[in-house]
Amino acid sequence: MVFRYDMFGASHKGHVRTRNEDSWWTDPTAGLAVVADGMGGHPAGADASAVAVRAFVDAVGSDTVASGPDRGGTMAQGVIAAHQGIRSAVDVEPTHEGMGTTLTAARLCPSGRMMFAHVGDSRLYRLRSGELRAITRDHTWVAEAVETGQIAPSAAATHPMSHVLTQAVGIDAAPEPDVGEDDVRDGDLLLLCSDGLTGPVADDEIRSVLCEALGDDSLDEAPARLIAAALTRGGPDNITAVVIRAVGSSNGASTSTDHPDPVG
Repeated sequence: MVFRYDMFGASHKGHVRTRNEDSWWTDPTAGLAVVADGMGGHPAGADASAVAVRAFVDAVGSDTVASGPDRGGTMAQGVIAAHQGIRSAVDVEPTHEGMGTTLTAARLCPSGRMMFAHVGDSRLYRLRSGELRAITRDHTWVAEAVETGQIAPSAAATHPMSHVLTQAVGIDAAPEPDVGEDDVRDGDLLLLCSDGLTGPVADDEIRSVLCEALGDDSLDEAPARLIAAALTRGGPDNITAVVIRAVGSSNGASTSTDHPDPVG
């Protein structure tokens, strides 16, 4: 079975922030999607996420992956390239010292294989047979404290250190990304998103929105619906959502809201 990947994305600055520091990229031909959530203050955060996405895509390769998952370079190398890109930008503009970004990326092969790389607290989810599962784990102090039993899971969302990252791209030492592989099945949905979505919107509601969009064949509207859900809860942060549908068939073209440059 050969897979194609339909990709749809959208982003919003939210109701509180004055600038959108998120960046995102989709390229269905390459099977590549990236979300980055910049930090460092105006305008450094937006610069950091855009530089990181561009450097990652350049390193991994935006050409077709028909010949194999490593055709354009590895996912881990892409993250290091993104880190080095930000450090180079800081060398040019020293006042931007301290800018950085999360980065979550998925690369999908026609064979039905997915590679991912992840740093920070943006997320990659998979919806399969109505069940939503997080593929990535947050690189935050709170997430690690929950894993080690220092705090209860119920206290995580409201903990004062809930947004303190344990690593990011572009800040200090090179990050150690989580990288991995997974299978993709016909009908799977993948969601890459910034924490502007997952902060105010619970996983159960994210699942409901995706299932509804899948059920009424309106996946192109799913990113906007997810963003609307976050906005109704105050929209305290920038919100980005990229939704991918895996379609297994003998052949077929992909559709996408892809962009030639990182979009913030």
